[in-house]
Amino acid sequence: MYGHTIQQVGSCDWFSDSYVIGDFENMDFTAFYAKGQNVYKVVGSNKQGDMPVWNEALRLGLMPSIDTIKTNDKEAAKLTEKKIRVSVDPRFL
Repeated sequence: MYGHTIQQVGSCDWFSDSYVIGDFENMDFTAFYAKGQNVYKVVGSNKQGDMPVWNEALRLGLMPSIDTIKTNDKEAAKLTEKKIRVSVDPRFL
């Protein structure tokens, strides 16, 4: 497991639900940790380049619910990025 980087954004001391997109074995994953529907922590390898999106979503209070992430799976980061862009600059509509 040498030569791999794991990134974390957010924090929580406990969680009631979690969801993983990707593959742990190949170190290509993003894991979400939630209390109820609210996601408080994201951990991942950032091979998909989505960790900055989740960082901004947590910072701006625009994080989707854990059920939304589960439903949209691989599209969740793209949908969230669009939501962030619109909230920061409405010209992205």
